[in-house]
Amino acid sequence: MAAAKRNYTPKDPQVVNLMTLFESFGSEELCREYLEQLRWPEGLRCPRCDASKGISRVKGRGYECESCGYKYSVL
Repeated sequence: MAAAKRNYTPKDPQVVNLMTLFESFGSEELCREYLEQLRWPEGLRCPRCDASKGISRVKGRGYECESCGYKYSVL
C-alpha cells in the first residue's frame, strides 16, 4: 500500500541538510518520502535500466529493480 504523498517545500531548496530535513519532518519515513518526490517526481524508476515497474522495497531503506536486479536507495 503506497503512502500518501506529502508536499513539503523548504524555504530554499538549495540549502537543505539532513538535520534540517529531520527537524522538518520528525521521522525518517517522512523525510524519505520527501526525498523520493525530489528524485522521482513521476514515480520510482531504476537508475540503471530506467524501469518504472517491478520496483520493490527491500529490508532496510533500499529498493530493488526486478528487471535488472539493481539495488539502490533514495540517497
